[in-house]
Amino acid sequence: MVNDDTRKDILMQINLKGKVALVTGASRGLGRAIALALGKAGATVAVTDILLEGDDIDRGQLQDYSPLAGHFAGTDAVKTRATAQEIIAEGGRSIAVRMDVTDAESVNEAIKTVNQSWGSIDILINNAVVMDNFGKLEGQDPKKWDRDVNVNLSGAFRCTKAAWPTMWSGMRGEGS
Repeated sequence: MVNDDTRKDILMQINLKGKVALVTGASRGLGRAIALALGKAGATVAVTDILLEGDDIDRGQLQDYSPLAGHFAGTDAVKTRATAQEIIAEGGRSIAVRMDVTDAESVNEAIKTVNQSWGSIDILINNAVVMDNFGKLEGQDPKKWDRDVNVNLSGAFRCTKAAWPTMWSGMRGEGS
């Protein structure tokens, strides 16, 4: 079993200084934990989510998009900006960026913001998902299925496609 001291030892062995990471779906849960771990390992982290604290959100529209996002919108559970601030408070570099992975323009703008701020993205964590459409096949709503595929699969594709050109040039030593 891995205890907290072992986790800290592992993190101390990972040096991501000079690397730029972008994490989608990072306002809470696993995405937030990944963003914080990347920051502790020295990466510069773009913390992205459809939800940012303090933004004026149409909860009704979000409820249609995802009942969980609608539920969490405007609550203390959303910590996109707080996650970026926590990374900064620990001596790292971070920014919170609103990004809707279902909207190519939103994804492109977020990637552009990160590239202009820090150069090419080295690490992309496609963590944004919706997880509220459970049940037997015969009870599945086709509209929710399409939404799930749009967020969980196509969202990862959009983010990877937008980030890839500068990621590739960075891996080849060409810079951004």
